[in-house]
Amino acid sequence: KRDLREANYAPEDVLVITRNLDDYSTSLAEVFKRYGIPYHLDRELRLSETSVGRLVLLLLRVVMEDFPLAGLASLLRSSFLDPERLVPGASEVVRSFQDVAIEAGIVGGRANYAPRLAGLAQRLERRLEDASKGTDDEDSGYLDRDQIEARLALVRRTRELTASTLE
Repeated sequence: KRDLREANYAPEDVLVITRNLDDYSTSLAEVFKRYGIPYHLDRELRLSETSVGRLVLLLLRVVMEDFPLAGLASLLRSSFLDPERLVPGASEVVRSFQDVAIEAGIVGGRANYAPRLAGLAQRLERRLEDASKGTDDEDSGYLDRDQIEARLALVRRTRELTASTLE
C-alpha cells in the first residue's frame, strides 16, 4: 500500500491477475481489507460467501433439522437480528438462551423445547419453595432466593418466547 502511494498509483490503476480467481479470492479480500486497500473482485459470489447468505442458509438448516439447539442459538446470536425490536424484553432471553436450554436438557427438536423448559421451571419452583423453608440443598450449587426467582423468571420468559416462535 505504501509503495503504491509513494509511486502515486491510484487503486484503480492496479490489477492483480491469477490463473484461477476462485483459488485466491478469499485470501486477497482478507489482505486487502486488513490493509485498507480498496478493491473489486470481478466474480460472482456464492450465497455462502456473504453474511446475509450465511444467515439464510443457517435459517433454512435450522428449520430443516427441526430446530437443533446449536443452530437455533447461532441464529439468535446473529448480528442481523435485533430481538428487542422483534419482541420487547427479548434481549436477555436471547443472551442466555443456550445456557437455559442446556440447563433444561434440550438437545434439539422443536417438540422438546416446551416440556424441557416446563421441567426446568418446575425444578426451580421446588427450589424456590425449599429456599423459602430454608431446606434448599440442590447439588447444582447454592442460589439464594432472589437468584432462584430471577432464574425462574428468565426460564418462564424463555418458555413464552419459544412457545410463540416455535409453534
